[in-house]
Order: sequence, then structure tokens, then C-alpha cells
Amino acid sequence: MTSGGKPVAARIHLQILFGGVPVGQVGRHRVAGGVWQETIGRGINKPFPARAKGIRLVFEAVARALGQTRKADYWIVVR
Repeated sequence: MTSGGKPVAARIHLQILFGGVPVGQVGRHRVAGGVWQETIGRGINKPFPARAKGIRLVFEAVARALGQTRKADYWIVVR
């Protein structure tokens, strides 16, 4: 985002971690409009395996834009 809060073009890498280890990759994407939107577990993204149900995982997003890199981790639980 710009200092004014507007989205900017970016490259993002999205993956799923278990215990800090990558166990699934959502993908690497170029985001022209600065906003990524996709449904995980539907369409081209395979659903989580049944054995992952109830397991606490981390959804990790790494974004590169305007010469900077930012990482954000979000806890998720497979239903």
C-alpha cells in the first residue's frame, strides 16, 4: 500500500506451513491491482487432505512491492 493507503502492484508468494515447514503452496502470483483474491480448497486449488482436519496450520503471505518485502502469517484450522 502507498502511504495514502492505496493498493499497489506486487508479487506475492503464498504457502501453508506446519510447524514452520512448508507443506503446501498456494502459489506465486503477480498482483497488478494490489489485491489478491482466491478461494483455497476450491477450483484449481486442491482441498486439504482429510488428515489435516482440525490441525492448526499457518497461512503465510510474502509480498514484494515498491522495493520492500513484507511477510504475514495467519493461523488457520482446516474444517
